[in-house]
Parts: sequence; structure tokens; C-alpha cells
Amino acid sequence: MKRLLTIVTAVLAFLFLNTLTVYASPKHIVDEYGLFSAEEINTLEQRAEEISETYGVDLYIRIVNGMGGRDIQEYAEYRYMDEGMGYGSEQNGYLLTIDMDERYYLTTAYGNKAHIAFTDYAKDQVEAGIEYELRNGDFYRAAERFLNDSEYMLERASQGDPVDVPGVSEAELAIRREKAKRAYRTMTLVGSPLASLLVCLGLKGRNRTKGIAKTASSYIPENGLTIHRHDDVFLYRNVTRTPIPRNTGSGGGHSGGGTTINSGGFSHGSGGRF
Repeated sequence: MKRLLTIVTAVLAFLFLNTLTVYASPKHIVDEYGLFSAEEINTLEQRAEEISETYGVDLYIRIVNGMGGRDIQEYAEYRYMDEGMGYGSEQNGYLLTIDMDERYYLTTAYGNKAHIAFTDYAKDQVEAGIEYELRNGDFYRAAERFLNDSEYMLERASQGDPVDVPGVSEAELAIRREKAKRAYRTMTLVGSPLASLLVCLGLKGRNRTKGIAKTASSYIPENGLTIHRHDDVFLYRNVTRTPIPRNTGSGGGHSGGGTTINSGGFSHGSGGRF
């Protein structure tokens, strides 16, 4: 009897420890590159936990320095399954992967509940905000926007109205996605030439003469000219900006409504470089 009791106790202990292993949740925020302070990670972790518990979809951010030769879609899927990410038995989750080595980013969804909330269009909307902050070098703000925008998508889905634009052409979706970026670029491109124009007009107004001499000797004093110092002053500057193209991944861009799910059960945003 004593031996039987010992065996039963051992089996129960094993099952208990195994249950703890299965339900050990991975961290929501992992920064392997060292962009965030411990306090920032803690703040983001608490925010992600709050959203996950509210909507039953885990939100993750993984900042890495290299993907071991995998493309970013393959790497995101590997990381998701390897760490056992996701909420509940369906492993519902939404992952932002940022690779600092190749400067790629991508969002990835898994699980039926996540696919409903993060349609192809919704993922591209989330990524548009992330890309803007990443290109400005504000990684913490990019992480905040990911969590905030994801919360909005989950809230809409919980109300039975997920963010999606069925029947709208890809061209129109692209126009909407680029609207905010165009406004920013316009300010940058127009502001500098306008300032240069105003400076030139001011110089022109101050240097009016009665006439223009036809020989260089007319501008030289009788006793000659001695130059003690000279400086190169440029009144004009040409700036060339080449945008980094968005990476549309192996599946190409998104069009229409709904969510495109691959054979592995994952759906991806368009992703891009920064």
C-alpha cells in the first residue's frame, strides 16, 4: 500500500510539473539587440499583457540581430512555434519581428481569432505606423504604436466590425497608406528650396547696382587687390532622396478584403525595410 501511494504521488508530481512547463508563457517583449532599457521593457510588457488578457490574443515583439539565414517570414513562423507563442489552445497571437541586421520588419498573425482581427488590410495599416517610427529611429515609439494600433484592431473585431476594406482596389489602398507619408515628405522637400529662394531674393535686393561693368578691371581698386582670406559659400544645395522599397514578401502585396492564410496557418503583413 505504501509503495502504491509512493507511485501515485510521483505520477501526480510529474503531471503537475509537466502542466507548468506546457503553460509557461513566453515573454511578450524580447529585445536581443539592446535598444530598450529594463524599465521600458517592463512598461511594454505590462501593456501587452493587459491587451492580451482583455482580448484573448497575445501580442509579441521580437527585436533580433540576424535571422540565421532565414527570410523574415520563415524566421517569424519558426520563432512563433519554437517559443510556443499564442493565447489559449489555438495559440492566437500577433507578432512584430524587427531584424536590426538586415533592417527588416514584419507582422505575423496566428490563430482564428487573430486572423479575424488582423486582416491583410489591418496588418498593413499597423505596419504603416511602425515603418514611419522605425525610419525616424524611434524604436520605442514604434513598439508603442504596434501595441496601441493592435489594441484598436482587436477592439473593432470584438465589436463584430474588424478593420477591412473589401472590394477596394489595391491602388486605392496604396493611396490611403501613403497619404501620411506624402505629407511628411512634402514638408521636407518644399521647406528647404523655399528657404533658399527667400535668402537669394534678399541678397538680390541688397546688391542692386546702377549698371553692370563689361570689363573685370572696373572692379579692381587702383592700388590692386590683396586677398587675406577666402571662404566657399554655397547659396544652393541639391538633396537627393531615394526611398527604400517596401518588402512585399514571397506572397506579394495585399488586395481586396479578408485574411490570406498560408499552409502553416500563418498570415503576414507586407513588411518592409527601414
